[in-house]
Amino acid sequence: MSALTASGALSAIFFDQLWLKIATAVLSIITAGISGYMKEFDPGGTAQKHRDVAASLWPIRESYLSLLTDLRMKRITDAEAVKQRDDLQNKIAVIYKGAPQTNDKAYGQARKALKENAEYTFSDAEIDKFVPSSLRKDNK
Repeated sequence: MSALTASGALSAIFFDQLWLKIATAVLSIITAGISGYMKEFDPGGTAQKHRDVAASLWPIRESYLSLLTDLRMKRITDAEAVKQRDDLQNKIAVIYKGAPQTNDKAYGQARKALKENAEYTFSDAEIDKFVPSSLRKDNK
C-alpha cells in the first residue's frame, strides 16, 4: 500500500489528472489506517510472551511433581504440603496475570482440541510414564 501511495504521489507530480490525485489520497488514507492498526498488532511479540509464560510454568509443574513425590514418600506433613501447594498456586496466579490474552478464535480451537479431540489428556498408563515409580498407579 505504501508503494502504491508513493507511486501515486510521484505520478501526480508529473501528470495533472484529478482521478490520480483522488486515488492517491484514498490510498494514503487506507495506508495510514493499516499502519495504525499494525502498530498495535505484534504477532512475534505475542508469541514470545506465550513462550515466556510456558517457560515460567514449567518449574511450577516440576514443583508439583516434587510435592506429590514428597507426599507419597511421607517426607512432608499434610500441613506442609498445603502450604507448598498454596505457594505454587500464588506463583501461578502471578504468571497468569502477566500472560497475554487470547482471542475467541484461539479459545474455540483450544476448547475443541481439549473437549472433542481429547488432546493433552492422558490415560493412567501415560501418566505413569511421567511420574516416579513410587507414584505410579500400579504401585498402590
